[in-house]
Amino acid sequence: MKALVLFFAFLALVNAQWDTHWWSGRSGIVHLFEWKWNDIANECETFLAPNGFAGVQTSVPIENVIAQGRPWWERYQPVSYKLETRSGNRQQFADMVRRCNAGVRIYPDVIINHMAAMDGVGTGGSISQVSNYNFPAVPYSSYDFNPRCGIYNYGNVNEVRNCWLQGLSDLAAHTEYVRIKTSEYLNDLIDLGVAAHGFPANARPFIAQEVIDLGGEAISRDEYLHIGTITEFKFSAEIGRVFRGYDQLKHLSNFGEGVQNWWDNGGNEIAFSHGNRGFIAFNLNNHDINRTFYTGLSAGTYCDVASGSKVGSSCSGKSVTVDGSGNAFINLPYNVEDGFLAIHVDAKL
Repeated sequence: MKALVLFFAFLALVNAQWDTHWWSGRSGIVHLFEWKWNDIANECETFLAPNGFAGVQTSVPIENVIAQGRPWWERYQPVSYKLETRSGNRQQFADMVRRCNAGVRIYPDVIINHMAAMDGVGTGGSISQVSNYNFPAVPYSSYDFNPRCGIYNYGNVNEVRNCWLQGLSDLAAHTEYVRIKTSEYLNDLIDLGVAAHGFPANARPFIAQEVIDLGGEAISRDEYLHIGTITEFKFSAEIGRVFRGYDQLKHLSNFGEGVQNWWDNGGNEIAFSHGNRGFIAFNLNNHDINRTFYTGLSAGTYCDVASGSKVGSSCSGKSVTVDGSGNAFINLPYNVEDGFLAIHVDAKL
């Protein structure tokens, strides 16, 4: 079955499944994949909250089977709903949520439509016996799973929707018992403070679904838009093509959120601003950028946050001077480590 990834936030509005419910004045969710809960808490306090970030997507928080070599995908092999993983235990998860909730919302990666595909012992000591449909720590038994079938043809809609994805034990989500157990798990996360402490009656969660649609799939992402937001796989694919040199930077002019003061050299040099809040330039060419740009920013000296940061009354990296007309001379070498320069209002001296 196609996996759904759900991120839950506080609900109060109609159509809330598209509303991230960020704190006012904040934006952007950072995916801290496989980070430990203690490290995420520290990141919230020392960097994310002070710099206006709105949320963190965490890895799956529930117990998973331990796979040989400890690959990343073992996190998607649930054994129970215990909050016990290599990222930390229940107490550490709760502490992370509490510390991040001072401005930064937590959106956990949530698995509710399958259990593990392999027998073994979990990160919290629980066992899985897939051949017997036995997950005693929940508990789940043979009554709680859909009939076993494989996905052999991704052009077959029925297989993709109803069969076991790569052998993952497919839960019978239409049954009352499975819905009770998954609801208990989700409510437990809410009680610990994930994004909020409760859902009002008839409200809907903010949802980001994982529907792989790179073209030619039997299932289209558009079929799920009414439920909530969709993770756009084409977005990262196209961005990757450009920054790996398979396409030109100039083609990003209308990609994603709207921008102002766009400039490009017809190839692999671009620059643009976000109104009067920030300015950024990229250089993927084999020669330096040396020219004056209109930045949209007010007069002053700004720290380049690509090469450093603002530290007190000085910059740890490069600085850019904007004149009274909003113009600035930009020098961006072709061999600079990250290939870009960025300034914004909160990095002004």
